[in-house]
Amino acid sequence: MKIHPDTMLLLAVSDLLITDWSSIYTDFLVTRRPIIFMEHRTDLFTNSRGKSLVPPEMRPGIIAKGEEDFFNALAAVLKGKYKIDEDFYDDCLRTIHGNTDGKAAERVIEVIDALIKK
Repeated sequence: MKIHPDTMLLLAVSDLLITDWSSIYTDFLVTRRPIIFMEHRTDLFTNSRGKSLVPPEMRPGIIAKGEEDFFNALAAVLKGKYKIDEDFYDDCLRTIHGNTDGKAAERVIEVIDALIKK
């Protein structure tokens, strides 16, 4: 954190995210790049933090349940053999971020116009 306090800059140049149950994947999700989730002692997270607002089944990417899974996933991504599930990514994006169609400014203008007309 001392060297790179702004993770957004790192995410912008990363080809792949390797994470645990951290919420950083919700930021990386908009890049539509591969994500590998390390599933190790998930009970530590749920016991200490409680249930997440984003359910564990809403993790778009590869869920590696051990060392062999991780290295197989990493090899698949690095060799270009892993393709993201576009539909699942879209569902996760909508659930986590709302409408990501690139038309937010248009929607804001419509709301402002409607308020002005009142």
